[in-house]
Amino acid sequence: MVIENLTISGFRNLIQYSISFCGSKNLIYGLNGTGKTSVLEAIFLPAFGKSFQNVKISNILNDHSNEFDVRINVFTSSGKNSIRAFYKSRFFLFLNEKKSNIFEISKYLYPVYFSSSNYSLHIESKTHIRKMINRFIFGINSLYIRYILSYNKALKQKNYLLKTNQNIGQLSSWNKILSEMSENIINIKMKFLNQLNQE
Repeated sequence: MVIENLTISGFRNLIQYSISFCGSKNLIYGLNGTGKTSVLEAIFLPAFGKSFQNVKISNILNDHSNEFDVRINVFTSSGKNSIRAFYKSRFFLFLNEKKSNIFEISKYLYPVYFSSSNYSLHIESKTHIRKMINRFIFGINSLYIRYILSYNKALKQKNYLLKTNQNIGQLSSWNKILSEMSENIINIKMKFLNQLNQE
């Protein structure tokens, strides 16, 4: 995935703004309060449907606007795709001019945000490290989230059977599913961590 350009209007302090990116590394610089973080937030928002700053979408609006519009063009192995996040009373996502959702958009745009302000939180908390690693893996392996959802569904069903003492004979089937999904999840996670360690 390579982001070609970004166009923003009515977003935080960026009333009208556009930027083009090169295919390798990009450096965004400027004085405090000029919108560097807002540019990163505008890239993150269409991919996840929320801000990494834990604020309501309505709070991202510029003080002088009742709507915002974020447009991103990305190159992927499937070619060029346009992604749009639009807010006016409600939040909308578009992929190539058609109404879409974060699951579809994540196939084309999957940014990972990591900053010095949350460094201690991520490094010192096992829960946050797990979440961060899961987020990385979701972006490179679309099967990973399916395995986790299947595992959680099987676990919920097994717990229900144990609590209600109904159909106890089904436990072996759910245990088999849990075992298979666990193996898939661990294999993908180990492969990712090995690649990460090599880097």
